[in-house]
Amino acid sequence: MIFYNTVMLSKDLRTLIKHGYYVDPACVAALSPYATKDLERFGKYTLNLAQVPDPVDYNTSVVSQVSLEDPDRPGKQTSSEQREVAV
Repeated sequence: MIFYNTVMLSKDLRTLIKHGYYVDPACVAALSPYATKDLERFGKYTLNLAQVPDPVDYNTSVVSQVSLEDPDRPGKQTSSEQREVAV
């Protein structure tokens, strides 16, 4: 169940990136594939062993790749904001 949740979270994060959303590494680090709500830890579940899952994508990043030189990157402070913080 945890592996399935990890695969689905990764797929959803890649979809967000593909649609132009910024996915912050700190936010991704706070996600957990360990779901406890609405699950019975020792419950009875039916598995379809004839269904072959899609291949897992281990190569595509699940966080946004932003250049450090990009002035429009999320979280980038302008020089005036940096001066205000320093004062």
